[in-house]
Amino acid sequence: MILVNRAYSKIYYVLLALSLLGCIYFLFFEGVGDALIYVCMAIYFNALGYFVFLKINSIFIKFKFLFFYIGYLISMPIVFINKEQFTRNGWSGIGDYNFELTKTFEALLLVSLYIFIFVLVSFIVDRVLIKKYKIQEAQLSFNPLKALRKYRYIFVVLLIFQLYLSYFMMQYKIGIVGLIPEELPFRLVGALYYYRYIVIPIIAGLLLFSNFGRKNNFFIFIIILEATLSGVFSASKSVAIFHMIPVIAYLLTVNRNKLSIAMLFLTFAITSIASLVRNLLFYLDDLHSVTFTTLIDYFVSYEGFNFEYIFKMISVIITRIGGYQEFFATYFNDLKHVDINLFFEGVLGFNFFSNHNFNIMRDIYGFEAPEGYSFGIAIDPISYLYLSSSNILVVILLITIWVVLLIGTEKILNIIFIKYIKNSLYIIILNIYILLAMVNPNIKVIFFNIPIYLFLLFLMIKCLPPYKRNNCFFPCNPPKN
Repeated sequence: MILVNRAYSKIYYVLLALSLLGCIYFLFFEGVGDALIYVCMAIYFNALGYFVFLKINSIFIKFKFLFFYIGYLISMPIVFINKEQFTRNGWSGIGDYNFELTKTFEALLLVSLYIFIFVLVSFIVDRVLIKKYKIQEAQLSFNPLKALRKYRYIFVVLLIFQLYLSYFMMQYKIGIVGLIPEELPFRLVGALYYYRYIVIPIIAGLLLFSNFGRKNNFFIFIIILEATLSGVFSASKSVAIFHMIPVIAYLLTVNRNKLSIAMLFLTFAITSIASLVRNLLFYLDDLHSVTFTTLIDYFVSYEGFNFEYIFKMISVIITRIGGYQEFFATYFNDLKHVDINLFFEGVLGFNFFSNHNFNIMRDIYGFEAPEGYSFGIAIDPISYLYLSSSNILVVILLITIWVVLLIGTEKILNIIFIKYIKNSLYIIILNIYILLAMVNPNIKVIFFNIPIYLFLLFLMIKCLPPYKRNNCFFPCNPPKN
């Protein structure tokens, strides 16, 4: 048996190393007080990290804590390095926070309390619902997706067609952050947006993992090409990252570690190019005249693209996870908007609870989008908790609801796919599934809905006669080695 918690302990050691780098920065480049606060935070987060990664079984909770860790502890040195760039309002708005020692301590104390409650409640619910994940050696070679292998060339065609589709979407401003898309019939704007954002990465993942155990170099090349052009034509860092995730996950799974590291740096380069392209597209009135050659010429003529720029993009990606900057902008703000519905809408994605006039861009960052532009700005879950209620008992209740939904969803998936629960591929899919919901706020509610629909289908199949049930996907036993 292979305990899955051991695999996640490696993540803990990587985070520990990153936090040590943060400690070195604060000790040498910041004041004694700030260094002391960061060292204490590093000890606190690493103690919680050890507990979460080794004692809590839930993969969804591990991933959520991972985002807390990066969003606050790893982001904090980056924010301090760039503190001269922050203003009260605007894109770099951070409220009335002026990096004073007492203000830093005050805000981080509240953050630490919220995260401690989250971990404590998670441990209790986890002990009730989730058993330890154990991968059987006999299951390592069992690939439940191999039946999809016969569709691999259909997947390839869809990925190649996406090269043109992304160009078409760029011409009509579809899926470009900040630009209002042109109107198309039959709600094609929304369909194309979600198709590229969600379906294409799933197709890429199915293509690679249905051919699990093979090098798949040709398929990897096609996916990289698609991810690059989708990132460039959408001028979106998140699209580029999202489309590269299946490649990196697959390479890590088959232990092609050196190539996976190379793909990670390639992803950073693609996101940097996508960010540059956005600067061009924002200043063009008509995108129908833009060609791929236009974008290449703009990129070649830009003199600022270098390793320093890529490093800056890495810092932007880390801070975009959400944490330190968002909470401090929220906490040190004149706004005292307390509405419990903010949590259900912003964290869980249940928009039908919305009955307020709260606007993150206006109320937190203090500016309005120019005419003809549209920006979706998010804040982190801790900020939503702070804005939802000032009563600590209500906060505990909200965290409990959140944890129960996360772990309950994971438990439902484990019941539905019980025959795969000891398979390494299932564990990988669980990680990717929670990642999808955390990267794009627009699909948070889908994260909870899909398992419910699958569970209803599972119950319907259980009601079938045995001779029909055995041929179904869910209830049959895994093959013996």
